[in-house]
Amino acid sequence: MFKTFLEISLAMSIIILFIIVISKFLDNKYKIKWRYFIWLLITIRLLVPINYTANKPAISINEPKTEIEITVPILDKNIESTSSKIEQVTNEDNTEISVPANNKVISLSKALEIIWKLGIAVFVLFYLINYIAFNIKIKKHLKILDSKLFEKVKNEMKIKRKIEVYRCDLIASPMCIGFIKPKIIMPYIEYTNDELELIFKHELTHLKRFDIWYKLLLVASNTVHWFNPFVYIMKKLANRDIEYTCDDIVTRNLSLSQRKEYSRVILKTMERGGM
Repeated sequence: MFKTFLEISLAMSIIILFIIVISKFLDNKYKIKWRYFIWLLITIRLLVPINYTANKPAISINEPKTEIEITVPILDKNIESTSSKIEQVTNEDNTEISVPANNKVISLSKALEIIWKLGIAVFVLFYLINYIAFNIKIKKHLKILDSKLFEKVKNEMKIKRKIEVYRCDLIASPMCIGFIKPKIIMPYIEYTNDELELIFKHELTHLKRFDIWYKLLLVASNTVHWFNPFVYIMKKLANRDIEYTCDDIVTRNLSLSQRKEYSRVILKTMERGGM
């Protein structure tokens, strides 16, 4: 499986680099919409360990033949420390070599696969611990925000699922959390009704498009391909494009003055940590 993921990772790295290069020659508004979906397709491909080509994959990696010898100490008290069991091993050129019976030989590819799996485990623990710790930390600081304006915006956007809004004094900017039961959390900042309406539209657009799941897929692909710097770059660009496309949807039918107001709200929010 490691070999398959490595081949996919290398192939997708070429595509990521290609997209970054050609994006510079495309219209700014057009390339953002385009990249939003391309990043999603690449992210899904990075998580599917299947090479679809009928004969050979686009990039094929031959497993290295190098072997690594791991010495395991003998703990048997009945065996004298000055003596060790010896096995006769025949080499490729039919030459017999002596190898201690308590030594374990593994291939380099197997060793790399073990390192890869350990890296995945570390990343999973890191993200999981941080997510759980954040939810525990803010739980006692959440206060329900009963907003008629929020319900009005939600109805206008034809969103029927139940979404609750909270205030929290531990955050600096609005955010969405929760995969099964999503909620919007607002900081203790005084916003005008016009500002609140724009913020609600922004956050509800994320929820309507299931961007929170999109971002989870980005984290998953980054976890599986933690060794690939191009995946880190893609994750950063994809998160940026998620926000840009969300802004574009919110401002699509706004007047020039409303667009200016929205830009001002974005800048105000960015000063406090992003939206």
